[in-house]
Amino acid sequence: MGSLVCAQSFGVVLAVHNTQAPTDDEWARFMSVTKQVKLEHLRVLVFTDGGTPNVRQRGELVDHFAGQTPPIAMISTNALVKGVATAISWFNPRIKVFAPSDVSKAFAHLGITASSGNALVEEARTLATALTNGVPSALAARG
Repeated sequence: MGSLVCAQSFGVVLAVHNTQAPTDDEWARFMSVTKQVKLEHLRVLVFTDGGTPNVRQRGELVDHFAGQTPPIAMISTNALVKGVATAISWFNPRIKVFAPSDVSKAFAHLGITASSGNALVEEARTLATALTNGVPSALAARG
């Protein structure tokens, strides 16, 4: 069990967090999956109940972007997540936080169809079974 699980599907890096920050090993796995996609094609969809990368991990992500601004959609109601997204937005203004009820807006932000987005939600639910405490409310609230 862990705090962050991730995969790549439909050309999107998908991440699911519980309330805890990712461990260094979990973050290394996320970065490995992210680096498999060319930056000009990268899109990231995150469901989180509050788990966010720490300052060092965020720096690694920003360094990897090397000035590029791939779209990132974070699904959460957590205030800390919104604060971390604001910090990342200084380097990547294409990061946005959406409420679980606005997941269709997140799909649009990433430029993916509703059917692909819904398939990603189902994959996220499957991934979430490996998390400590199971499916995050940010994902469960999706219905």
